[in-house]
Amino acid sequence: MISYNLPDLSTDSFDVSNKTNDTLIEIVDKKSDKVEVFLAVSKVLCNKCEYFRIALSDKWAKKDDNYKLKLEVSCDAFKVIFDGICNGSIILNNLDLAFTIDLLFVSDLLLLHDFLDFLKVKLLEENKENWRDNEIIYALKASQQHPSLHELYLVCQDMVAENPMILFDSPEFSSIDEEILLNILKLDMICKDEIVVFDKLIEWGIANTPKYSTITNETSKLSALGTTIEEGLQLIRYNYIHRNFNEFDQIIPKNFLYSSRSRVMVDPKVVSNRFAGIIAAWIDRKDPTEAQYTAVNNPFRFRHVFRMNDNTYFSSRHYRFHQFSNKLPTIKCHEGPSLMIIKLKNSGKIIGAYNPIQWKKGNYSYRSTSESFIFSCDDRFGSNYQLCRVIDYNRAVCLLGDLLKFGDDLKFTYDEGNVKCKIGHEFYEQISLAEGIYEVDEWNVYKVRRKDDLPMRVMINWDLESKIINSDFFGIISTWIDKKDDPYLKSNMPYQFTPIFRMKDNSAFFPKQYYNQLTERVLPTMKCHHGPSLMLMRLRFSGKIIGAYNPLDWQPGEYRTYPTDVEYRSTKESFIFSYELNENNEPNYRLCRVVNFDRAIGSEKLTTNRKDINSLILRFGDDLVLSHQGGIRQNIHSGIFCRIMANGCYEQPPTMPDGNYEVDQWEIFRVSIKVPEI
Repeated sequence: MISYNLPDLSTDSFDVSNKTNDTLIEIVDKKSDKVEVFLAVSKVLCNKCEYFRIALSDKWAKKDDNYKLKLEVSCDAFKVIFDGICNGSIILNNLDLAFTIDLLFVSDLLLLHDFLDFLKVKLLEENKENWRDNEIIYALKASQQHPSLHELYLVCQDMVAENPMILFDSPEFSSIDEEILLNILKLDMICKDEIVVFDKLIEWGIANTPKYSTITNETSKLSALGTTIEEGLQLIRYNYIHRNFNEFDQIIPKNFLYSSRSRVMVDPKVVSNRFAGIIAAWIDRKDPTEAQYTAVNNPFRFRHVFRMNDNTYFSSRHYRFHQFSNKLPTIKCHEGPSLMIIKLKNSGKIIGAYNPIQWKKGNYSYRSTSESFIFSCDDRFGSNYQLCRVIDYNRAVCLLGDLLKFGDDLKFTYDEGNVKCKIGHEFYEQISLAEGIYEVDEWNVYKVRRKDDLPMRVMINWDLESKIINSDFFGIISTWIDKKDDPYLKSNMPYQFTPIFRMKDNSAFFPKQYYNQLTERVLPTMKCHHGPSLMLMRLRFSGKIIGAYNPLDWQPGEYRTYPTDVEYRSTKESFIFSYELNENNEPNYRLCRVVNFDRAIGSEKLTTNRKDINSLILRFGDDLVLSHQGGIRQNIHSGIFCRIMANGCYEQPPTMPDGNYEVDQWEIFRVSIKVPEI
C-alpha cells in the first residue's frame, strides 16, 4: 500500500463537521459503460484540488444552490482520487499498469500535477520486463494521446521495436491508430524481417480501407489500399526484401527508401536503442530531444569489448578485455574513450560512466577532462535518467590498477569473486543514488570512437566559447589572478576557463543545473560558484564589459540557505574590472582589487519582483550588486541589472560611474589550474 498526502491549497481554516454535501459529480466511464455519482462538500474539494477551485464557481457549476459536474473518466480511478481529496491522503492498493494509467488521466484532468509526477515516477520505476503484451499495447495507445505521458510512450515504443510481434500479433493491431504504426515504421531499429513488416502494413491497410472487401475491380481495390497506407509504404526498406511483390506492385513507390533497419548502437539487452541515442547525444554535448540520435545518424561507433560473467564465444573472442574469470575488464577496454554500463543487483538500476581519455598501464594519476560524465536510470529504457557531468575537471578520471575511478563518485572493488561499486558525491554533479556500496550484477564496456575518425573531445575548446571577450584577454585575467606584472599569453597561462553559464543560451552545451529553472535561463544557480569562478557581463547600450573574479568555493553548508541579509566571506584574492575598446580600437581596462577583505564577497537572497523566485546570488562588496526584474509570469521578459557603487570594498575609483546598468550578455566560467596531459 502506498499513501500520498495532498497539501492544502489554502491556509484558511473552516469547519466542515456540520456542512452538508453541496456538490454532485457524475462520472461516466465509457470503457466499462459505468455511471457513478459522488457527493461531497465543495470547500473540501477546493482546498485540495486546483481543478475544483476553478470548476466549482457560481458561473460554471452552480445550480439551485448546489454544484453539479459531469466528467468522462474511469470510475474506479476517480473514486480512489476523490476519496483521497476528501480524506487528505490518496491510498493506492493497486498499481498495475492499466489502472495506474487511468489514475494518471484523472490526476491530469484534476490538475493534481504533483501527484501526476509522483505516479509517473512510480510507473517508470516498475520492472517493465514483467509487463504483459496486452498491457504494453494499452499503455502505448493511452500514452500516445497524452503529452504528459510521452516518456511512457517512448518506453512502450522501445519494447515494440525490440519485439514487433507484441503489436503485430495483438488482437487490437487492425484498429491501432495510424500515427502509432507510422512512428514504429520510422524507427531505424525494428527487430523483424522487413518482409514481415511489409505484410503487416498490408494487413492493417486492408482492415482500414473503407469497403475494401466490396470493391470488385482489383485495380480499384489496390488503389484504395494504396491511398490508405500511402505514407506507410514510403517507410518500408524495400532493399531488405528479396521477393516479388506480385499483386502489390501497383502501389509500391517508384522512388523508395534505401536505408538500413535493425541496426543497433549497443546490445538492446544492455540499454534500449533510444536510450543509447540519448547517451550518444550526451557524449556529443547535444540536446537529446533535438539530436534524436539513432544507429544510423549518430556520429559514434560503439564496439562491445567486455561483458561480465560471459562464458560464450564473445568472451573468447575478446579475451584481452576480460580478466579474473571474466569478472573485471582489463586496461585495454580503456585504451581510448570508453563507455561503461552497469546494472546493480537487487534494485536493477543502471549506472554508467563515459571516459574520453586514452589510458595506458602506469598512468595512475588523475587526468583532466571536461567531457567525462556518470549517469543513472531505473532500467535499460532510461526511465527517470539523470546525467551528472564532471565539476572538478582536474579530478575527473583516475586509473587504479586496471580499473577506472571517476573522481570519488564512482569506483570499483573486487573481493572474493564479488564486484562492487562505491558511489560518492564529490567531483561530479550529484547523482540520485545515495552514497554507499552497491553490488554489481551486470557490467558491459564499449570502446567509443567517431565514425569520421576525428579525435574525441577531451577538454572543452574554451577559445571559442566566450561571446564577450576574445581568448587573449583570458591571459590578462590569468595575470591578475596570479598577481604578475608580465601578462600571460594564451599559450602559457596556467589556468583553464571553462564556460558553464551563458545567459539565455538554450543549447545543451551549458548544463541545466547551472540555470535557475524559473527564469528562462536568465539567472545562474549557486552551483556556478562551487569553485573559483569568473563572471563576465556586457552592458546594454554602451557595450562596456564588467567582470568579477571569485576565488572561493561556495558549496552548500558554507552559507545559510536563504539568508535574510548578506553573508560575507573573507578573501584577499577577489577583484572586479571593466573593459572596453577606445576610439583607436585599443583595449582600455580598469582593475579594482579588494581592499576590505572581510566584505569581499557575499551571498544574498536575489532582489527581484518575482515572488516565485527565491534563490541566492553573489555580490562583490557594495561595489557590484546584481538584481533581477521580470514580469509576474514566467513568460514575461526578464532583465538583469548590476549596480556599481563608489567608495565600497574595492579599489577606487570604481570600474564605472555610480549607477544601475542593464546587462545584455552574461557568462560564468569555472576557473581551475591546468594539469598537463600525460
